[in-house]
Amino acid sequence: MAKSKWLAPVLALAAVLVGSGSLQFVSPLTGPRVLGTAPELGRGSALLSDVRPTNPFGATVGPAVLCVAALALVAGKAQRSVCRAIPNPHVIPVVDLSGKKIGEEELQFQTFSKQTANYVVHQAYTIWKYQQLPFTAFFKRRSDMKKGKKLWKNKGVGKARMGSIYSPLFGKSATNKNKHGLDDRRKKKLQRKFHMKAISTVLQSKWRCMKIVDGLEERHVDVVERKNENGFGGSGD
Repeated sequence: MAKSKWLAPVLALAAVLVGSGSLQFVSPLTGPRVLGTAPELGRGSALLSDVRPTNPFGATVGPAVLCVAALALVAGKAQRSVCRAIPNPHVIPVVDLSGKKIGEEELQFQTFSKQTANYVVHQAYTIWKYQQLPFTAFFKRRSDMKKGKKLWKNKGVGKARMGSIYSPLFGKSATNKNKHGLDDRRKKKLQRKFHMKAISTVLQSKWRCMKIVDGLEERHVDVVERKNENGFGGSGD
């Protein structure tokens, strides 16, 4: 897979160079080449070492073959990616508001593979659920309190040294183990493409129990407008 990424551009570049004449393939010589003419063959005769085979099909065969090979690699890669990303389409019935079937639609979303679908969907759900937590509990820590008074000196008292009566040792402030609002919230993020693909995977897996209701949106709009006219809708939600 890694070689096909650069092999097609290389083949296309080689085809362009061969077609323009910048790149020429020279056949190797078998022995030492003697410049001049052979005395026994005459002045107008050429040596056997100067004779090179010619291409009967012309100079366009090489570029054409390289271009076809490059196009075949690109087309094969695109076909493999499409087959990997999109599953088989499923037929979803379309019904009206009375429940009568009036047509069919195909459901075909991009989904994860069977090996990774459960893991990614579970990860997307747990991250979304964690982001919905309120994180409203807040306990003041030592840095959130005032300095306070030092009750006794460090030496000659027989007690452990202390800094302030607002220390967590006296119960007037909390340690860093207690909840501290949004500071305790961890930065859990999920990429948008993974989030959308997880939703598509769940919808595609529930195609057997899905129905498309035609006209439901228009009826919802009518109900909302009627509530607004009667004064029960509030903001229209």
